Amino acid sequence: MKISTLIAVVTLGFLLGGTGMAAAQNFQWQANAYNDAGNGGKYTAHLTQGVPETDNTAFRASCQAGSSARFAPAVFV
Repeated sequence: MKISTLIAVVTLGFLLGGTGMAAAQNFQWQANAYNDAGNGGKYTAHLTQGVPETDNTAFRASCQAGSSARFAPAVFV
């Protein structure tokens, strides 16, 4: 997956998610990446907008090294 695709998904999520409500609930952008042992050790990255250390999430996108997908799966809540 190309980095430009992930950037486009993040931008779309930011625009659709709005910032007013997110700021009122202390939402933050969080990014993490790791080698997924359960999936053959493939490098996996996630980008999330939510309240840290809770299940309160407004947006999440993920991508995995070696994926043939053209777009990052994204979830809007």
